[in-house]
Amino acid sequence: MEPAFLVSPGQILSKEIKARGITKREFASMTGIPGEVLRRLFKGKEPLTIVMAFKLEEALKGIPALFWIRLEQKYRKRLRRLDGITMLYKNRK
Repeated sequence: MEPAFLVSPGQILSKEIKARGITKREFASMTGIPGEVLRRLFKGKEPLTIVMAFKLEEALKGIPALFWIRLEQKYRKRLRRLDGITMLYKNRK
């Protein structure tokens, strides 16, 4: 069964750093990921790359890179499926 809505890895990351009391600016500095890239990632508009995943693993001890990589893969797969369903629905009209 597919979830009723999609949550991007960036949205999960945003909540995680907030829960740890880390500001987005501090997190950008910790990871070396530019702030603008992080902003797009948090909004689900930037894919989470393998390089980013390893930077996250280093910054967020206890969450392995593989977790972020798999999360991104599942998110993109579901996004493609949703886009396909949307196109199918639009073509029926």
